Amino acid sequence: FALGNVSRRPGLYISRRIDTDLSRKGIVVIKVEFDQLEEEWRGYGKPAFVTNPAGVVLVTSKPDWRFKSIGRLTDEQQKSAASSRDFGEGDIVQVPIYAQNQVARIGAGFDQVPKIVEAVKRPSSNWTVHVLAETQDVVAVAVYRTRILMLVSVLLLTSLFFIDMYRRRAIIARAELAASERVRDLNDRLAHSNKLSILGQIAAGVGHEINQPLATIGTYASSAIMLNDQGATKSVRENLERIGKLTI
Repeated sequence: FALGNVSRRPGLYISRRIDTDLSRKGIVVIKVEFDQLEEEWRGYGKPAFVTNPAGVVLVTSKPDWRFKSIGRLTDEQQKSAASSRDFGEGDIVQVPIYAQNQVARIGAGFDQVPKIVEAVKRPSSNWTVHVLAETQDVVAVAVYRTRILMLVSVLLLTSLFFIDMYRRRAIIARAELAASERVRDLNDRLAHSNKLSILGQIAAGVGHEINQPLATIGTYASSAIMLNDQGATKSVRENLERIGKLTI
């Protein structure tokens, strides 16, 4: 990348040697200018530029930054640039741009605007693309992200709260259902026990009502046998009549 010797316009020179099997035929050189790209960058409203490995600005949306450095060059680098004249004549001065992810102040006095530098290196060309974003834009993005995170956190906590509430309600409902089933089972058992008790009482009463006449009949029969043995025919007849009345 250098200034044209005749046009004095900056551009990227790409060359390729043409060889044959027997000799070299020549060199093809193509110059690529970035005027249109720089114009598009200026339309974005955010300063953008490209630097070489030494930190010299080559392509930029701010023409007054071209062939200036974003850092202090060594004496050796200054001599090399002066001898090659790729970047014009004279020393390369520094522009007030700092390292990646640091804040740069563009302008002078009260017109200074703080910007944050974001840079991406292109390994294929050893160039680095820099973009200066407004710090308020960065802050706005950070605030927006923070609000999104807070909203997500609130939604997550709310979801966990309702999930826990529903889980507790389900546990309580299952416990109440189990208790209700147990009470119902106990009531069924109690009713069954009461039925058995009543049946037992009825059976005992029936047995008593049956056994009492039988016992009386047995007594009269035994007495009749004894009276018969004694020849008390009249008394035997009376006992038999009593037995007959008990069976009616």
